[in-house]
Amino acid sequence: MKWSKWLNDNWQENNILPPELEPQLAIEILAEYLLGNDWYVSAPVNVKQTNCEIVDSILYKYSKKYKKELKSELKGDNK
Repeated sequence: MKWSKWLNDNWQENNILPPELEPQLAIEILAEYLLGNDWYVSAPVNVKQTNCEIVDSILYKYSKKYKKELKSELKGDNK
């Protein structure tokens, strides 16, 4: 789904506020744009577990802060 099309289709004319967006659709749009169409989870997990995988993958790919946290966790620095 193209975000620009969804936004255009759902924006109410003469409304300065954005349309409402369901959380699951938001996750799916972010995954499509940031992880690509070829990204998938091969494990037999439910939607909420897949959402966890999506968030982890997006953060790992784009967040230096998250990578630093992971490195710290692996070293045991968080205790």
